[in-house]
This record gives sequence, C-alpha cells and structure tokens, in this order.
Amino acid sequence: MPTSDAVFSMLSEQQRLYSPHINFQYSNLGMSLLGKLITEVSGKDYHEYISSEILQPLGLQGISSELPLDYDEGRFSVGNKYHIGNQERSIFKPYQMRGYAPAAGYAASVTDLAAFASWHFRLLETGDEEVLKADTLKEMLRVQFYDPFDPDSPRVGLGYFFRPLGEEMAFGHGGYCPGYRAQLLIRPKDKLAMIGMVNTNDINPAAMINGIADIAASAVIGAVEKDDNVTGDNTSEEEQHDFYEYEGQFGWEGYDNVTYVIPASEGIVLIRLSDANAGKNATTYIHVEGDTFRRKRDEGDMGETLTFIRDDEGNIDRYSSHGFVMTKQ
Repeated sequence: MPTSDAVFSMLSEQQRLYSPHINFQYSNLGMSLLGKLITEVSGKDYHEYISSEILQPLGLQGISSELPLDYDEGRFSVGNKYHIGNQERSIFKPYQMRGYAPAAGYAASVTDLAAFASWHFRLLETGDEEVLKADTLKEMLRVQFYDPFDPDSPRVGLGYFFRPLGEEMAFGHGGYCPGYRAQLLIRPKDKLAMIGMVNTNDINPAAMINGIADIAASAVIGAVEKDDNVTGDNTSEEEQHDFYEYEGQFGWEGYDNVTYVIPASEGIVLIRLSDANAGKNATTYIHVEGDTFRRKRDEGDMGETLTFIRDDEGNIDRYSSHGFVMTKQ
C-alpha cells in the first residue's frame, strides 16, 4: 500500500467520474485525503489524533486505526485468501494500509464495535455531547444522497449507509480489505446492533446478519424488554423458565431434515438448516407446560404440539412432533 504522501502525489492524475450530485461512487481516495486533511489541520499525526480525540475519550482503546503487523499477540485474526476447489486456504502475510488507512485500516473486535454502537444509542437518547454533539450525529444519519429514479440506488448519509434489517431500517457500514470483511448495522428504534466479522473475502457478513435478524431479532428485543420490566423477586415461573436448555441441533441420522432449536422470549423457534430462507420460514412454538410447546400459527391460534424427551440423567435427548422423533446431534 502507498504512503500518505504517495497517495496525495497521485491526486493530480485522477479524474472525476461524474458531475456532482448525479451518481454515487464510494471513494477510498476521498477518505484517505480526509485523513491527510486531519493531519494538516490538527498538526498531529493522523493515528495520534484519532486515538487521543476519538477512541480514548469514548473508551474504545481496543480499536486501532491501522492493522497490527504482529497480530496484536493473537488478538487479531489471520486473513485468509479465497477457497479454490479442494485446496486449503492460503493466508495473507501481515500488512498495513498505510496511506489508505483512513479508508480501510481500522481493526476492532465484535466487543469493540458493540461499545461503539452503544455510543450511538446514548447520544440519540440523551442528546448529550460525547466527542460529537447529538445534533451532529443526527445530521450524519440524515440521507444525503438517494437517486429516486434508480431502484438500486443506495441511501447514503455522512459515513453511513441505510438498509433494511429485519422489518426496520438500519444504518451502518461494511469493512473490506484483503483477507477480512465486516459489517455493522444499527437499528436505533430498538437499540439493536448486529455485527458480523469474517477473516476471508468470500463470505458476506451482511447476508449473515440479515439472516440472523430474520430469525432472532424479535426474540432478542422481546427478552430485553421483559428483563427491563422485571423488578425485585416478582418474576413469574414462566419468566424464570430456562428455554436455553432446549437449544441445539436435532435430526435423523443420514437425513438432511435437520432443525435447530433457538430459545425465544415465550418459547422456542425452529429453523431448518438446509432452508435458504430459514429466517422467513422459522416456526415459533409457545411454551405450554413442562417440556411441551405448541406451534404459533400465522393466524394467531395454536397448532400442533412439540414435546422434548429427556434421558435418564434429565438432559434433553430428543423431541417428538407429528409422531416424528428428532434426536439431538
């Protein structure tokens, strides 16, 4: 990767693709020049400025504005190249983005980005100032570009893209550099943030996040709301039920009809792992009593029962529904 000075020296060789405000074009060069501008205006090294003025005040010391060459003592994942045929993946040697660091050089963990998402929730709820004023953040979340004549046109704010997440609109940004991909999507209405990270380029974390949102977002939000409404020891027996003990993969040996049981706020959700639209076709079962659940139909009434069966030691071993028995794998 070129140095910052080398990037700046190439500016005179560049040509503008479109007239302003006509088409959207993501520009790594533009973001890199913004990093150069920060250095010129602040009088500080770009990375020093980002650390002292943004990351440290927000308690985000785990985030770095450049890729660590030493893998940060094992904290930073090794980047993998594309999987080709039956060959094993080869890896990228350690590298840094250098002059392109402002555009694609940030390294962070899922926990780091979760803390970053929480900053958005705090500012939007309190209206306070933390590094930025709340009004500035709201301006960043205003759509600055959208082409109404192009159905595939992105909705773009200041640093953020807008896209559906489940049934609500979310904002966020993806990350992509050799060997790594990431996606952060924030749904402020529900204070929901979803983060996907992979250390290869041939898996799309945004698709993973949307699939997970279809399956689990409503259950997660429902569980949080239920926890917020519980005070003291007034929790009912139903609220105390540990649906997590039913979680797991169930199926018939040698048959592809494999289901996965996910705990939910009022019971469980079943998905078929071989279903390309598993989230949309997920089935919700409401807890009835003991180890028995009933399917919640789209019309709102209850359907067939599903009963979990325990082994001699009391552990969940299989479940029975429609007369079929699925064994935990």
